[in-house]
Amino acid sequence: MKTSLTHHAERRLYCVIVMLLSAATITPAIAQGTTKANASLIAQIEKISERSSGNFAFYYKNITTGFTWELNEKTPYPAASVIKIPLVVTLYTLLDIGELPSNQLLRVTKRDRVGGTGALQGRKTPFNLSLQKAVSLALNKSDNMATNVLIDFVTSKAVNHRMQRMGFPSIQLNRKMVHKAPPENWSNAHDMGRLLEQVATNMILVPKGFESVLSVMKRAPKGDKLGKLLPKGTLFARKGGRLMHHIHDVGILTAGGQSVVIVAMISRFKSRKKAARALHLTGKAIYDALLQSQ
Repeated sequence: MKTSLTHHAERRLYCVIVMLLSAATITPAIAQGTTKANASLIAQIEKISERSSGNFAFYYKNITTGFTWELNEKTPYPAASVIKIPLVVTLYTLLDIGELPSNQLLRVTKRDRVGGTGALQGRKTPFNLSLQKAVSLALNKSDNMATNVLIDFVTSKAVNHRMQRMGFPSIQLNRKMVHKAPPENWSNAHDMGRLLEQVATNMILVPKGFESVLSVMKRAPKGDKLGKLLPKGTLFARKGGRLMHHIHDVGILTAGGQSVVIVAMISRFKSRKKAARALHLTGKAIYDALLQSQ
């Protein structure tokens, strides 16, 4: 009797195959050497990192050409709000395979009220929140209340298990937003960059009734980090994060007919102003390099 894969099994098998092919191409991309444009960009990023006044980690992957370059990529950093990306990726995966109900309404109560960024702090509790709305608030508004109710729904255990299975062991969700560490949430630039490659190439399964992670991230403002000096209208799907001694920005930048994954993480900086300026200059240097390579 002839057997066939289910719709979900076919999609998962396709993603596994693409993941394996993607992993197989990364080392050759590094080993191929660099063009003059890429060599110039590397030199600029290295100089910027030296002036950042902190520990600078960086991951860069040109999705169009395959060129990859990394700096301090395996050093673990507190993830800050960047951890919201793997949270949503895990949510989507569990919804797609039917382990969580996609029509679930999240109940937001007084105990969920926290400070920091977001749009829900002023709303009177209790109220219900759809999963789609919670995802949009978590990624586009960096809403900590929406993120925390998502964490309750998905669980940090599920996120860490999913990241481990996907090959990103440094990504760990161990606490809610604004809750004091320890435990801390972690990631390194390499694993976050590889995860974003899957977001950029639409390898993350999209449950019915939801937008892709990339589509949601595209609606986020360019922000005051990597996107600070980018021209108006530049397509930069991103998520930033900051803690007292850490500042990060990650995303997918499209310019000059090319798309690139960028992860920039600065930790233990002596000057927040210099660290922020380093991110501003990094984003501009990458944008200019993409235009020059057309």
